[in-house]
Amino acid sequence: MTQVPLAPPPPTGGPLDGWLYLLWRRLTQAGQILWGSITPGTSADVAAVVTDKTGSPGSLVFSGNPTLDGVTVSGIATISASSSSAVLTVTQTGTGNSFLVEDSASPDSSPFVIDNSGYMLHGYTAKILAANGTPLTQFYGVAGLNNIGLFGYRSSDGAGPTLEFSRSRSSTIGTHTIVNNGDYIGKFSFAGSDGTNFIEGASVRAEVDGTPGTNDMPVRLLFNTTADGSSSAIERMRITSAGVITLGGTSSTPALKVTPVASQARWIEVTGATSSGNPKLNTSAGSLELGSTGGTALTINSSGNIGIGATPISTVPLLIYHATASNLTVQGDSSTVLQFQRFSNDATPATINFKKARGTTASQSAVASGDGLGTINFSGWGGSNLAQGVYIQAFVDTYVSTSDVSTYLTFSTRAAATGAPVEALRITSAQRVVAANTIATAGYTVATLPAGTVGDRAYVTDALAPAYGVAVAGGGAVTVPVFYNGAAWICA
Repeated sequence: MTQVPLAPPPPTGGPLDGWLYLLWRRLTQAGQILWGSITPGTSADVAAVVTDKTGSPGSLVFSGNPTLDGVTVSGIATISASSSSAVLTVTQTGTGNSFLVEDSASPDSSPFVIDNSGYMLHGYTAKILAANGTPLTQFYGVAGLNNIGLFGYRSSDGAGPTLEFSRSRSSTIGTHTIVNNGDYIGKFSFAGSDGTNFIEGASVRAEVDGTPGTNDMPVRLLFNTTADGSSSAIERMRITSAGVITLGGTSSTPALKVTPVASQARWIEVTGATSSGNPKLNTSAGSLELGSTGGTALTINSSGNIGIGATPISTVPLLIYHATASNLTVQGDSSTVLQFQRFSNDATPATINFKKARGTTASQSAVASGDGLGTINFSGWGGSNLAQGVYIQAFVDTYVSTSDVSTYLTFSTRAAATGAPVEALRITSAQRVVAANTIATAGYTVATLPAGTVGDRAYVTDALAPAYGVAVAGGGAVTVPVFYNGAAWICA
């Protein structure tokens, strides 16, 4: 619609003629109403678009410090100033809100409000008591419309938006007093309604963890949850300033409980250089398994039986299996002892068993003549490696049946500057002792011969006129073998 210049006001013959003429002159010359030109205590209504004499929209300009009472602005309002003071001051001396922003609905059910106590509310008209008091800033919403988003757009670095909790022990805003050990710096609180009030169900809290100083702020994180039947959250997990994680529990519940779903092959995995070597910890059929993603290395079943490289057997407390070498090594720097102890009210001793079968663990077959059944090795450090010095071995002899295997035992020793131990003594399956070399007996004088047991053999170096089958007499210079017959040592 074409705007026309404002015509001069017609004379009324009343006292307002001069005032109206002055207003017309202002509008037609500058296109403005200058608030300072209107007598204080009077009012002016602008019912239509204010135009200047060319038909262009004019402006309503306020100079000085005007007070607006009951003013409604429809459309766009712009406040522009260059001042060291506040551009807009809102003072509420009554009981209503100080500031209210609504959308097209009036009254709006989800406005932006600053009430007369300075509380800032978004999405509701009145402040609400929360689980930890009444927050100064509150956001309300229904059907998921109560989210807070922080968005950052930066190209110079990788930093993102930050939500910061800062604490000073000073009670004066803007000033600093150092916090103390145990002071909590900030808290995330999660609360649910019990039908009457909001009750805290969980929280994450940051506390000072040590003695702070200049550019030094040790802090711990506490994770708290509320148990069923309780209204107070208590600490369940803590990450200390040193990075140590502690888990809380009671005597009847575990400190750490991991419940994998059916699709998870392991509970805990520590990622390593390759996926095939990552350590893992999980459970299977009531047993605890430790190993890697490449396989299980150790299993402890519900009875306490241990299997290393194999599934535990109920009759074997410790089972060790390796596809290429079944070795058990005990090492120590000062004292290395492997003990086998048995405590029972019977004559059964502690036992070491060596067992051998042909075939595989799953499919066993009978041993054959010459198969080794077990070896005990004795080695010594020669300067560059451990050299085998002595070993005792058991072998299958010539007879093998369903429940009977004949065996013999060998003893091998290593002489100086030789390549490997050689057999020195054998005890056959017929209980005969076979020596690879001569068997040396102990040497005595007649006076130093021991009391003896029937069958003992020795030799003396001072026999006097020895005769076969006769008790040996000393005082001479003859060396002869002797035999104890149960009554005396006789010349053999």
